[in-house]
Amino acid sequence: MTRFPAEWESQSAVLIAWPNADGDFSRYLNDVEQAYCFIAQTIAEHQRLIIVAKDDEHQRHIQDIIDINANISYVHADINDIWVRDTVFLTVEEDGITQLCNFRFNGWGGKYAHDLDNALNQRLLTSPLFQGKAHQHYDFVLEGGSVESDGAGTVLTTKQCLLNPNRNPRYQQAEIEQLLLRTFRRNPCVMARPTKSKR
Repeated sequence: MTRFPAEWESQSAVLIAWPNADGDFSRYLNDVEQAYCFIAQTIAEHQRLIIVAKDDEHQRHIQDIIDINANISYVHADINDIWVRDTVFLTVEEDGITQLCNFRFNGWGGKYAHDLDNALNQRLLTSPLFQGKAHQHYDFVLEGGSVESDGAGTVLTTKQCLLNPNRNPRYQQAEIEQLLLRTFRRNPCVMARPTKSKR
C-alpha cells in the first residue's frame, strides 16, 4: 500500500538550497544569508539538514558563516531558484519503504528559467546521500507545494496549478485525479482547494 506522509510527521532530514550571488537575492545576499544562517542552525539543532550548495567554493563560504554542526551535510548542484519546496522530490511510503517521487518542474508554468531546477532531483540521485534510494520518475508537471496530505489518505491539491494549461494541457481533471490516486495512495479522498501557487 502507498501512503503520502503528512508534513508534521517525523522525517529523516530537511533539505534547503542556499542562495548565491547569481540568484534572485544577489542585491540583498548578506541580509538573506543572515536569515538562512538562523534557519539552518535552528534546524540542525534538532535534526539532519542537507544544504544544496552550488560548488566547493560556495560550500566553503557557507561553512565560514554558519556554526559547525555534525547534523549538516552538503550536496553540490546548480539551481535556478532556491524554492525547493516546489522542485525537490515528494516522498511516499510503499509498503513501509520510502520512495522518492520525481515530477517535472516547468518554472511555474514557464514563467521563469527552470532547466536546472527540473534537473535537480537527477543530480541529487548521483550524490552519496541519495544513491540507491528507491525512486520513480513521472512525466507530469507537479509542484511540491501544490499538494498536501494528512498522512491518512486525504490529498489536497490546487485546480489553478494542475488544471492550468501551462502545466499539463493534455490532461483532464479526472485523469489528474487518477494519477494522484495511483501515485499517493490507493483509494484516498482527493479534493481541490482554491489556493494559489508561489507565483
